[in-house]
Amino acid sequence: MICSRFGARLCLARRLGLGAVLCTLLATPGLAQSTSPPAASQSDYEPAIAPASDEGEKAIARIKVPAGFEVRLWAAEPLLANPVTFCIDEQGQIYVAETFRQLKGVEDNRDHADWVDEDLAAMTVADRLAFFRRHLGDQLEARYGTEHDRIRRLTDSNRDGKADRSVVFADGFRGVLEGTGAGVLARGGTVWYTNIPHVWSLTDTTGDGRADTRTSLHTGYGVRVAFRGHDSHGLRMGPDGRLYFSIGDRGFNVQTQEQNRLVYPDQGAVLRCNPDGSELEVVHAGLRNPQELAFDEFGNLFTADNNSDSGDRARWVHVVEGADSGWRMNFQYLPDRGPWNREKLWHPQHEGQAAWILPPLANLADGPSGLAYAPGVGFPGEYQGRFYLCDFRGAFQGSGVRSIRLQPRGASYEVVDNEQFAWQILATDVDFAADGSMYLTDWVEGWDGKGKGRIYRIVPDGLADNTDAQSAARLMAEGFAQRPVAELRELLAHRSQSIRQDAQFALAAKPLAEGAPALVGRLQQADGSGTARLARLHAIWGLGQAYRNHVRVAGPLPSPKRVEYFAPVVAALQDPDLEVRTQAAQVLGDCRHVPAIGSLTGLLADPELRVRFQAALALGRLVPLAPGEAPGVGSALVQLLRDTADRDVLVRHAAVMGLAGLNDALLLKRLGRDANVSVRLGVVLALRKLQRADLDEFLDDSHPAVVDESARAIYDLPLTDALPTLAALATRSGLSDATLRRVIGANFQLGTEAGADAVAMLAARSDLASSLRVEAARALADWARPSGRDRVLGAWRPRGERETDLAVRSVRRNLAGMLSGDEAVRKAATETAVKLGISEIGETLLKLALDRQERPQSRADAVRSLSLLKDPRLGEAVEAALADRHGAVRGAGLQVLADRDAVAALRRIPTALETGDLAEGQIAASLLGRLDSPESQKLLAGWLDKVARQQVPPGLVLDLLEA
Repeated sequence: MICSRFGARLCLARRLGLGAVLCTLLATPGLAQSTSPPAASQSDYEPAIAPASDEGEKAIARIKVPAGFEVRLWAAEPLLANPVTFCIDEQGQIYVAETFRQLKGVEDNRDHADWVDEDLAAMTVADRLAFFRRHLGDQLEARYGTEHDRIRRLTDSNRDGKADRSVVFADGFRGVLEGTGAGVLARGGTVWYTNIPHVWSLTDTTGDGRADTRTSLHTGYGVRVAFRGHDSHGLRMGPDGRLYFSIGDRGFNVQTQEQNRLVYPDQGAVLRCNPDGSELEVVHAGLRNPQELAFDEFGNLFTADNNSDSGDRARWVHVVEGADSGWRMNFQYLPDRGPWNREKLWHPQHEGQAAWILPPLANLADGPSGLAYAPGVGFPGEYQGRFYLCDFRGAFQGSGVRSIRLQPRGASYEVVDNEQFAWQILATDVDFAADGSMYLTDWVEGWDGKGKGRIYRIVPDGLADNTDAQSAARLMAEGFAQRPVAELRELLAHRSQSIRQDAQFALAAKPLAEGAPALVGRLQQADGSGTARLARLHAIWGLGQAYRNHVRVAGPLPSPKRVEYFAPVVAALQDPDLEVRTQAAQVLGDCRHVPAIGSLTGLLADPELRVRFQAALALGRLVPLAPGEAPGVGSALVQLLRDTADRDVLVRHAAVMGLAGLNDALLLKRLGRDANVSVRLGVVLALRKLQRADLDEFLDDSHPAVVDESARAIYDLPLTDALPTLAALATRSGLSDATLRRVIGANFQLGTEAGADAVAMLAARSDLASSLRVEAARALADWARPSGRDRVLGAWRPRGERETDLAVRSVRRNLAGMLSGDEAVRKAATETAVKLGISEIGETLLKLALDRQERPQSRADAVRSLSLLKDPRLGEAVEAALADRHGAVRGAGLQVLADRDAVAALRRIPTALETGDLAEGQIAASLLGRLDSPESQKLLAGWLDKVARQQVPPGLVLDLLEA
């Protein structure tokens, strides 16, 4: 499993033209204030880049592609190096995000165990800077502020199929908080660049190929260090005209241009905003390290998310508004990854799964990175309708590009094909040019960047004679803003997704009186399937996009005119085509068209689950604007939950979003008295969205799933006022592992004597799983001085020191029961008693130490525990241990003897080294260094001489050297 493949940092960027469109959008009020370029100019920085060679050409022979395709080298070092991601603009120029800051400013917690607690505690980018300064002091700037990330622009100026010109478009990205620059998108003369902590907008106003203005649209990304490569990336224009991008679990705490604050410091997400950075919002949260994003022709958004190297697998994720995939960065620092593995949050949908998450559609790939969707032209038909995903594994062997095909299933999709398309290449990113040919960036080797990089082009046979492909390339290069409305309307039905989208954007950029009639005409032109069907969807999206553009410039239309404007979209809710109904519902919700509430409520009973799903999401956006509609909408959403009975998790999620939109806890709790468990579960999930502590009422529910979701909400968010109610469940039987762990955790957090008693009783309960009893015992051991890391989640939730006697009294009252159980339970109970200084455990430990029927390691641990207790019977245990037939037990006896009588221990060490087994010998070797007497040093010198003469068993060499 590959966890932090830095090279898998990519984004895919689409070209999509329209300079005039973007000029209009970027001129709107509220744009973040421009900032000066970094101090270093392009000419100041010259990183180490490999010289030109024929390696790139030679590598073509090993790249495997299907018959009917040819691989061609388009560019290689020194024209580019260390390519993280790239995009293609309207003219076919390629912008490459290069990195030279790996381990020179872009760090990884696996190399800095000493600051992990501070990283977990960080809530802002300023917090990260503060602990950088604490740890690095005066060295900070020199170590983290020297190397740059940057963007290069490559051009094939003579049209011979290879790049011949490379310029540094923008550099100077070398601040101590910056990197990795992992997302780039160029269209209409603007280049967007995601480089933690900023999302940048860059322009070249002089035409020399170098950015001379740069604006930070927002900042605050990368709160945590986390793992290298868990950055901000995936820039993509959506069908709604918004800018979409992703971030890994380095998290973010961002103030939007509207002065709202988005606080997600512990997780990755997909976000979106307008091209000028306004109206930033979170789309889908709880991701670990999503890389690229890609839309299909129906407006569905997908990503592939990375695994945590703990037996979990990477995931194919349907990105959905308001969804949470369940990952939190702090899980990484729990040995078993906590709920992520225990509760199978990374598994596709299955019986008994946590209901608060939206599970992945499938587990696939190992190092998911670049992602693109076939545009509809160029590749043969069997290769269209597919996603192409880079699978980066640190070496070209086993790496390449996967081809993934989906088919509808319920409100979502399922993976039906997952094949190797281009293999034996360390691809970081993939994208399609306007003519439908595929481009790949090749990292070449390793993880850190060797100063090399290539771009390959994969061309299907006959592309030069493919009229649709050549038409798309010509149209893209010519642009769209100047085209007549009638032509743009026809281009909505082009075979190329990129051409359809740019035609839509051009129509949406025109005044409403000019563009809207063409869009309405296309919507109402129900003249078949194929691209004509897709043209109707673009018309719907275009009407929504045009209205939002108008609102941002001129404000909302007056009510009568707004009703008139959206009447064709409302009428489309009754269209025979399910995709038309679906997208009409989505746009009406997105544009907050309140008069559509009645029609959308009716769609909750549509025959197609996909339509119901979008209708429920739309109602979640609209109902807050019309509180009087809440009771009727709430009843309809409850009926949706009854009808679908948790069978489709997307529909349940949408219903929950709709219920949360009611924002009426009293109404929700009244609805939650329903006899149907699916309804009660949905209400709990909605109350969780609203972060209502009074959902603790549902802890008394008769159904385990409702109790589990209530417990998860209270503990995980946390809902602090409800923790006592959760803690009180300790006496209830029949609770799940997930809930009982949170019950233990709640009592531990509260730290009361009643809580200590409750945890001790759980540790003594013979009907509970051993793992839970062990956890309860260990919680008691840590009671007085709790770690700042939460026991269940690993999140930073520090508690002050508490009175040791609380835990001591509770353990004493329950010690007999805590010591009954399997070996793991007894060991945990013993360790707890020893740590708390409970001397009564001594007799039990002595029996264990002397019982030769017990496992040797258990007896060795018992001897050591008696020593920690300073038990008066320790001498008897040591004497027996030194005479034992097992080396592990003898070694423990020797270790304890060294603390009691160093001279006696020294007399035994030569025998242990010469004739003892490996375990005893290793302990004896370590004692030579610890005893630190002339005699021990002389003995050690003699054994080191034997090491030099290779007269020592290999298993003892390292221990003697370390001594």
